[in-house]
Amino acid sequence: MTTGIYKITNLQTNQAYYGSSNNVEKRLNSHKSKLKSGIHDNQFLQRSYDKYGLDNFSFIIVEITTKENLLITEQKYIDMYFDNGKKCFNLNPLAESSAGRIYSEETKKRFKEKSPRGTSHWNYGKNLSEETREKISKANTGKTHPVETLKKMSEAKMGKSWGNHSENTKQKMSDQKNGSLNPMYGLSGSKHPKSIKVIQLDLNDNEIMIFSSLKEAEAKTGISFKAISLCINGKTKTSGGYKWKKK
Repeated sequence: MTTGIYKITNLQTNQAYYGSSNNVEKRLNSHKSKLKSGIHDNQFLQRSYDKYGLDNFSFIIVEITTKENLLITEQKYIDMYFDNGKKCFNLNPLAESSAGRIYSEETKKRFKEKSPRGTSHWNYGKNLSEETREKISKANTGKTHPVETLKKMSEAKMGKSWGNHSENTKQKMSDQKNGSLNPMYGLSGSKHPKSIKVIQLDLNDNEIMIFSSLKEAEAKTGISFKAISLCINGKTKTSGGYKWKKK
């Protein structure tokens, strides 16, 4: 178990992400797992991974340090490389952890200078009227209905739901919706009518395997069916280092 600073690098673009952990090996495995499943918190890193795949990324330890100096050391790397997403994947110019943030006076000053203030602030010079403030307040507190209105809404909903059906008819309707009389009863996975077959391809568009459903693809590859679905629908180019399409 290593305490230190790690670096995740796209070997094709030389873009990198810097982080710190008391257990670097475990943290890097967590990053890999999230990237593979398409659920990483850093959208820029995830998009880059989806485009280039695992083979084009390196996951290394760049410096070993103590727990006390962990965030200070991480901040040193962020200070050197942070560039608002050009070559550095880090979204925050400040090193942080669940225990809070630690950063130098120089970093505090630089961050303060970058934050919009005075005439640069988006609300500078805007004086909201009392009427506008009242409208915003009402919009934020949600809508409320008087008791009489709520009663009418409830009665209308009950009427649409059951109407004047007899108790026998109500029971039949319930059985058809929830029980064995429902045409979807017992159908799941590839047997479900909405199930789609998916094809797994390598990055050169060579077919690897065909799955009868997204769930089956997830079960056999370990790649989230949601991530595969995003790829199939054109939201991402790859998922888990592979291309995917409908059969």
